[in-house]
Amino acid sequence: MGKIRMRTRLLGSVAALILVVSAAFGQRPTATQAYRVYSPDKDWAVEITLSDFAMSSEGVGDEPDTYHLSAFQIKAGKPSFTSGLLYISIEPAQVNGRKAGLDELIADRVQNAKKSGDIVKLSEYNHIPVSRRSGESHDIYLSNYPPGSSASPFPGQSISSHPRHALEAYLIKNERLIVIGLYTASLKGDDEKAFYSLLDSVKLIDTSLPRTSFDHYSKGRAFFIAADYRKAVVPLVTALGLEEKQRQLDLSSWRDLVEMAAISVGNSGDIAQAKKIFDYAAASDPEYPAFHLWLARYYTSVNDLDNTIACLQRAFTGEEKNKDWAESSTFQRRDLNRRMPDPLTDPSFKRFAKDDKFRKAVKAMEKDRRPNIYDLIR
Repeated sequence: MGKIRMRTRLLGSVAALILVVSAAFGQRPTATQAYRVYSPDKDWAVEITLSDFAMSSEGVGDEPDTYHLSAFQIKAGKPSFTSGLLYISIEPAQVNGRKAGLDELIADRVQNAKKSGDIVKLSEYNHIPVSRRSGESHDIYLSNYPPGSSASPFPGQSISSHPRHALEAYLIKNERLIVIGLYTASLKGDDEKAFYSLLDSVKLIDTSLPRTSFDHYSKGRAFFIAADYRKAVVPLVTALGLEEKQRQLDLSSWRDLVEMAAISVGNSGDIAQAKKIFDYAAASDPEYPAFHLWLARYYTSVNDLDNTIACLQRAFTGEEKNKDWAESSTFQRRDLNRRMPDPLTDPSFKRFAKDDKFRKAVKAMEKDRRPNIYDLIR
């Protein structure tokens, strides 16, 4: 699979100045909220329930029609590297550059695994082919967080040094191979139960005629992940309009929809409309910190110091009041470390970084801030 273009990538356009830095943190969806994964421009999706996982990464590849998602399993109420890693991929159903059926695709994967020294056993679960693998670490653990690097959500842990076990399930749809895998240090009964519970929730659904806000939201999110913001605007704004008429999404998905819609609109050149979306969201959900943080970035971009400080104060206050904000938005969030940034070092606030009034206000805000989820899971 090619290099993954991550959803956390820096937004570089001047027009998107208020959208430059996306605060990132692990998310947990509600138990009832399904999650849809698919490549952009497709009229179908994989729907799956992921309430027991926290996002590590999600993205599309540089190679055509490739998608991946990885997430850490949640045990004892928090995500942990040692709990296990879920991996979902969608890629062309090909072997050596030519089209292939599911049996040949599985045989090719098994052969490659055995070449790497893995022991592989094949079986079926509800007519879905499944492989059980035992062997050394898989490259997936190194794709985003080199062992012990500062980029890792688990600094100091050697991600590649432990033997790994994996359960993988294989589906095929419209010449696309879908792989759903769970990778753990040791496959125990609970791990197998979690994996087969995931498979029980899997549906291949038609998305060609979106009707509900969730349909439009999921469609727009696929374009957003691919950084195709112009194509993301229509479905995301449509979903937001439907939500204004009647709320159907859970709160965490609605918050994610708001941010994606505003970011997409801003990156398509309409900064004023992006601000209106955040104004609406902040008024509707006043204690959610992210909306005020985005508005603070906007006011910095137009050189409005007083409103920048006022929005930052509301964001910091919201962080303290909304103690679960690092877990309250949807699963589809970026990684395991969302928190309020330090405005004195955040590039979004560089304009005011040396301003005495700004520095004094920020230091007062940060004086009593609590530990974030990153500190709690180390």
